Amino acid sequence: MKKNAIALFILYFILTILSCSDDGETDDFECNCSSDITNLSFTGLEAETFKLPPQSDDMPIRILDSIAKADFLLRVSFPFEQRQVGLKNLPTQGSFGFSSAYACSCVLFVNINNKVENIQILQKIDEEVGFIPITSAFRVENFMEFEGDLLTIDEALEATRLLEDNLSFINQYDFRIGDSGMVSESAAFKIVVGFDDGTSLERETSIINFFQS
Repeated sequence: MKKNAIALFILYFILTILSCSDDGETDDFECNCSSDITNLSFTGLEAETFKLPPQSDDMPIRILDSIAKADFLLRVSFPFEQRQVGLKNLPTQGSFGFSSAYACSCVLFVNINNKVENIQILQKIDEEVGFIPITSAFRVENFMEFEGDLLTIDEALEATRLLEDNLSFINQYDFRIGDSGMVSESAAFKIVVGFDDGTSLERETSIINFFQS
């Protein structure tokens, strides 16, 4: 879940914003950093369904049969590609690019070419009725705070804007059922994502069977 994939991103982001430092004996040492921006584009949409693991730090579990609504996890992620990278840094050694004598890391500035503008979730109970909106039944795991409350989709998108305003990004959202009464006991889900360039993508899940927990 997010403490594995997203935590790695957050750790990476923290490390990239570390300013130049040394051992106190190299006052004249400076990082050779560039302020160029990496242009990033989302190239697809993936939707996966999981069972929440017993421990929060464990990987989510594939659903084999049926699942309790409280344990259901819908993961939406966006593969991406970098179209331009301008980042210069002095060569270093050791873990995460740190040497024993000094540490130098440059900020990685990211600009999203096609930002996520809206996310809708629909469910299909049967073929005759088709898909009906159910977005308000879901909440998003808080990717800004490890132990934070679940977010509404609007709150998650607002937090996404905050990251983007600071030239960072997120490409994965983990959805949980917040209102179980709105979700059928057996349903397939469709995720529809609109981007600010006017394009949209959608994906459907297989039928999920729920039982009372």
